[in-house]
This record gives sequence, C-alpha cells and structure tokens, in this order.
Amino acid sequence: MNKIKFSHNGWVSIISDGYTFDNLRSLTQAVCNYFRREQNYIDNFPPRLAIGFDSRFLGEKYADEVAEIVIKNGFDVYLSDRPSPTASIFWAVKTLVLTGGIMLTGGDMPYEYNGVKLSNPQGAILRDNITDEIEEEIKKLIETGLPDFPITPGQINEFNPKHYYFHQIGNMVSLPKIAKANIDITIDSLNGSSSGYIKDLLFSNDCMAREINNKMSSDFGGLVPNLNKKNLVTLQQTVLAPRNNLQMGIALDGDGSKVKFVDISGSIVSDEAIFCILLKHFVENKNIKRGIVKPHGEGRLIEKLAKKYDVPVFEPKIKDSRHISELIRNNDCMLGSTLDGDYHINFNYILEKDGVIASLLVLEAMAFYKQNLNSLYHRIVEEVEL
Repeated sequence: MNKIKFSHNGWVSIISDGYTFDNLRSLTQAVCNYFRREQNYIDNFPPRLAIGFDSRFLGEKYADEVAEIVIKNGFDVYLSDRPSPTASIFWAVKTLVLTGGIMLTGGDMPYEYNGVKLSNPQGAILRDNITDEIEEEIKKLIETGLPDFPITPGQINEFNPKHYYFHQIGNMVSLPKIAKANIDITIDSLNGSSSGYIKDLLFSNDCMAREINNKMSSDFGGLVPNLNKKNLVTLQQTVLAPRNNLQMGIALDGDGSKVKFVDISGSIVSDEAIFCILLKHFVENKNIKRGIVKPHGEGRLIEKLAKKYDVPVFEPKIKDSRHISELIRNNDCMLGSTLDGDYHINFNYILEKDGVIASLLVLEAMAFYKQNLNSLYHRIVEEVEL
C-alpha cells in the first residue's frame, strides 16, 4: 500500500494502486476525526462537510463512499450531484457555512490518477501542519481499522454547486460589461470539470464564447490536463484566426484551479503580466486596495506596480499555494499567486486558487480598458518605468 502523503495540491495517487476504496475510507475517517476535534460545539450542530468530485473514473462512486463514512460519524453531508471544479465545492463550504470540504480530484495529473483536496471553513486548502496530523491519524486507522459507529448517522443532501458558484461570481464580476466589450474569447477546458462554466456564465449575459476541448470525460479525451506548452498549441492557433482587436484565449487545467492566457498574437501571457493586469484593475476600477502575495525573488514588475499604488507586498518563505492562502488570510490581502497559473482572489471569496474567476476578472479588465492583454501589459511597463 502506498503511503498517503499530502502536498500543496492535496494527496494524489494512481487509481486502483494507492487510490483505493480502502485507503479513501481510512483517509475520510481521519478527516472526520480532525473536524470533530475542531468543531465549535457552541454552534450546537455536528460538523457538516461538502463533498465533490471531478470527471475521473469512478469519481461519483468514490464520492458516495466518502459520504457514507462521513454520515456514519454523525456529520451531515452536502454531496455534489455532478462533476465540478474544485473552487465551486470550496465556495459551497463557505456560503453554506460548513465545517470543511472534501474534493476528490487529481487536479492536473494524468487520468490514471485521482486525489483529495481538503478545505477549511474559509475555502482554503488545509495547511501542511494540519495534513501532517491527518496523515498520522491515517496510519493508525490502517493498523486498527475503522471504528464502530454507535451514533445516529447524519444526512446526505445532494446539491448543485454551480448554483452557489454562479451567484457569487455574478456579485464579483460585471458580466454585462464583458458582454458589451465584444471580446473574441476562446476557452480550452482540456475536457476537464470546468468545461462549459465560463461559456455558460457569459451566455447568460448574451456574450458568446468559443470552446475547444470542452467534452468532459474521464480520460480528458486523451489529454494530460495540465497547462504545458504542448497542450496550449491548439488554443494559440485558434486565437490567431479571428484577427479581432480584442481577442484572447483561456486554458484551464483538469479541475479548473489553474489558468493560462493567450494574447492577440497567439503568445502565452506570463503569470507576472496577468498578476499586474489584475492588480491594476482591482485598484483603479474596483477600488480595492489591499496587500498582495507573491513568491520571494520573483515578479519585479509586480513590485514596481505595487510601489506605485502603495500596496504592501507579502512573500511566503516557501513557494506553496497553502502558504499563499495563509498570508492572504492573515493580512487581509486581495490577491496572491505562486506565479504558476494560480490566482487566489480575496474579496468576500474563497482563499483557494480559482481559474474560472481569474479568467472572468481578466476579461473584465479588458472590458474596462478596451485593450487586449498584450497592450495592457505594455501599458503597465510604460507606467512603472516612467
């Protein structure tokens, strides 16, 4: 049996090798033990957890098994009724005021893999000191087996996380403004669980978008659902075709957590450039002026722009999305990233990275400035170099 070890992206293992029903049961029980200890009994109700899954093989069956263990612990469960992006499940944790969440996803790993991401009540992935504690609990449970469950079981409530997710995004982004900007948009979801999300949000506001690789499937249509250069070639070629002044491409990884952008020239836009565009947009157009988080020693343009706006910059000691979220929470920052396709947005939102909301905020920036990504980037360079 493979050792269950969490990283900044949760626990991931090969299906039917390390990722088995038995291991998942032990992991779930350890998670329940942790949340039971953490639960504030002043609330006068047992812990309540959201459970979601992506489009991978047996995802729904694994989620059902996790839900059964959770309710045997006396917890109530909010179980997603469909494959969903990770951020939509983490948002459900926050908006339904739940104790935490369990998302079954392999993220951007090949289809042979699946995994688990754990959420705290703020919609952020659990810190390493907490997952270390859970790992030790798992070891004990593997040796002793699952406990008896003499308590009254909780209830399973099926729900559609899309409803809460779309409602929140509508409060954060001006979708009508994006629609009026007449941006030529191409979206590549790599056949993952975010397929259709951005298009549906835009379509509800009479904005059309082109989609490629949008057939959600257990094997991602033969793709490895990560944002490497090879996977972005088709998107780059598609973006080049229309020749509209305002055109761009969006690529999302397997669970919609990470995103890359393609500009009017068909080039992949750097994460630093996108971070700067979001920072400029937040301060100038959305009147949000709080701290930002970025890796130490990276993002010199970000530093210059932050200095221009008198925005404090925080840098984690370790380049790890868990530490990004922690710094955002502790310092009430508005934006953070490891500059690896991940964007943590914090204005009444979850602390976990979310490629869908980042995409829409970038589109909103383009709509405000009426400029494509390439022009916006060069505009920022000129502004900070003056």
